[in-house]
Amino acid sequence: MLGTRGAAPPSTGDPASLGRAIGVAIRAARRAGGMTQRQLADATGIRRPNVARLERGEGLPNIATLLRVSRALEVPLGELLGEAR
Repeated sequence: MLGTRGAAPPSTGDPASLGRAIGVAIRAARRAGGMTQRQLADATGIRRPNVARLERGEGLPNIATLLRVSRALEVPLGELLGEAR
């Protein structure tokens, strides 16, 4: 699937900014791949309301969650973290 080029890079500051930036990257990658939140939820085993929370940047996802999302979206983990620019 397509990457998240153009998504806001995460801040190196506070966790809330990082969570929001990761959420923006997840949403951009999901939309670029033509996937709905429900499809991402089904592909990851994460409940759809929790996918929505991830995309809104509510909290900081753990590495296991990020890996599941990365694999389902077929984007490198670093891209979700703002490293692949």
